Amino acid sequence: MLKHVGDIRQIANVRLCELSDGPGRGVRVAEFTTGSGFAFTANCLVHGRQAERERGTLQMLAPGESREMILRLGAVEGEKALAALIEKI
Repeated sequence: MLKHVGDIRQIANVRLCELSDGPGRGVRVAEFTTGSGFAFTANCLVHGRQAERERGTLQMLAPGESREMILRLGAVEGEKALAALIEKI
């Protein structure tokens, strides 16, 4: 794939950063982007930090700590295909 693109970040990229203002100041987040323009920032699962904290599953990294994760993105077309994918998950 790399022979077809100049930089792997044209396909997908993850950037770790820390929020610098507002109520989230100091919170570490991961910013995900794809070559199609899809982008999102995350520091927890879909129900939010408070839900993670209440369940005892909020994960925090210590200063200097790092983790490696695999992110798989895909697309489906149509409601039937989406329902089939959800069943697999």
